[in-house]
Amino acid sequence: WDGSRVSVSMAMLALLAAMFMIPAWPGCPYEVRGNGEMFPLNGPAWSLFFEYIGNILYGLLVHRLSTRMLTAVTTLLGVVLVWMTVGDFVGWGMFGVGWTLDGVNFWGGLARMLFPYSLGMLLSRRFRQGEGSLLAGHGRHGGFVYGALHSRQVACVLEWSV
Repeated sequence: WDGSRVSVSMAMLALLAAMFMIPAWPGCPYEVRGNGEMFPLNGPAWSLFFEYIGNILYGLLVHRLSTRMLTAVTTLLGVVLVWMTVGDFVGWGMFGVGWTLDGVNFWGGLARMLFPYSLGMLLSRRFRQGEGSLLAGHGRHGGFVYGALHSRQVACVLEWSV
């Protein structure tokens, strides 16, 4: 994108919308790059958009779910995520969804965010100090499993930063 075919006013409108996290619909005037992106001036902001949705859902609804119900919701979301990935709904042979607001991308982006979000909440509930592990009855090993998972995340972050 060279920016030459976009008016300054539309670029400023895109900047204002991005500052307030207002997504651009595909084909709207301030979708200045023409790729159908939600945030044409800051592509990765689509992820934050879905995280805001997750935080709103948590504040309104999810924190009230019992651990059993949260387990069921997390399992269902995991099945949906696998189904969307294996089904290749975007048609590109990958699960690259969420960056635009057209049909399957919006719902795929929601599934892409809600499954790990709910899984993290479930792990947080299950690994509270003294409450055991993810598998009931293995309380003293819960801290070890949680630590191993956490250290793997830290190792991935350190590997990416090098």
